[in-house]
Amino acid sequence: MDYFEYTGHLHIHSTFSDGEGSVSRIAAAAREAGLDFVGITDHNTLAAREAGLEGWHGGVLVLVGTEVNISKNHYIAFDVNTSIPPDDENPCNVIAAVREQGGFGYLAHPVEKSNPAFMGGRHFPWDCWEESGYSGLEIWNFGSLWRSAYTRCWQACLWYYLDPYYS
Repeated sequence: MDYFEYTGHLHIHSTFSDGEGSVSRIAAAAREAGLDFVGITDHNTLAAREAGLEGWHGGVLVLVGTEVNISKNHYIAFDVNTSIPPDDENPCNVIAAVREQGGFGYLAHPVEKSNPAFMGGRHFPWDCWEESGYSGLEIWNFGSLWRSAYTRCWQACLWYYLDPYYS
């Protein structure tokens, strides 16, 4: 039996919500980084799929899902055909709506911590742990790690300035 290893990232926002890159730019960056697949999970929209952007882009498979909810209890959903209505206070409704469409999902940045140096301390944790029906949870999120690691604005600015990716 042959075994294969595939590497990817399943929580990326594009310009269809609050991301800074187009889907084609994200796919090109993924290819350059050696990834096999990416999941475009814009907030409360499947616009990338509606624009016909799901599929292969130069050797990188682009999957389109959505990150549902607004202020907390964010849920990443894949294999859904229509957008899921946000329901921050009752995430069980979101999970049920995803499952009704035959989709699956996982908790996004469930243990994210607040940092007053970023977005006025806004953060997006999961606070409804009694819910079930989700398929997994995100165990590492770069944005959450970055925000929680730098408690002072000058640290974040210095890191941003010194990082070769942004230089």
